[in-house]
Amino acid sequence: MANSTHLLERFQKFQELIPYQDHGIMPMEAFALCKFIEDIGATIILESGTANGYSTEILGNMFPELKVITIDNQSTYGEKTQEATKKRLSYLDNVSFIVSNSFSELPKHIKSNEDKVIAVFIDGPKHDQGAKLANLCNEYKNVAFSALHDRLKPAED
Repeated sequence: MANSTHLLERFQKFQELIPYQDHGIMPMEAFALCKFIEDIGATIILESGTANGYSTEILGNMFPELKVITIDNQSTYGEKTQEATKKRLSYLDNVSFIVSNSFSELPKHIKSNEDKVIAVFIDGPKHDQGAKLANLCNEYKNVAFSALHDRLKPAED
């Protein structure tokens, strides 16, 4: 198992440099995700739901040696947000952006990386559809885990 102190120090460094983006995962969630990725020895990260790219930026910085593929269908935040995120994160050479449906795109990348240890992070779709996508990804033997954000629907007022 990797040294958590070293990971925490790196994470805190990037937290100071990376401003929080609206609708992003909380910093403690991001640290837990990074810890899982490090502990399983992931060799590629697949993300569903780019939005403003907060988790994308953290993953790209925390794991510069890994390929990070982020997928968004632009239905929630739109093309303008996706393009702004892509431009803002263009300094990350290890991050690839794909506009597509994750239900079709994630299995393609999982199958084409059979020799990799894959970590999947799903921040979209939300709720039951996100859980369905996580379960789909977990059917592949090269997927070490699928982490899901926003599983529960918000309480109605």
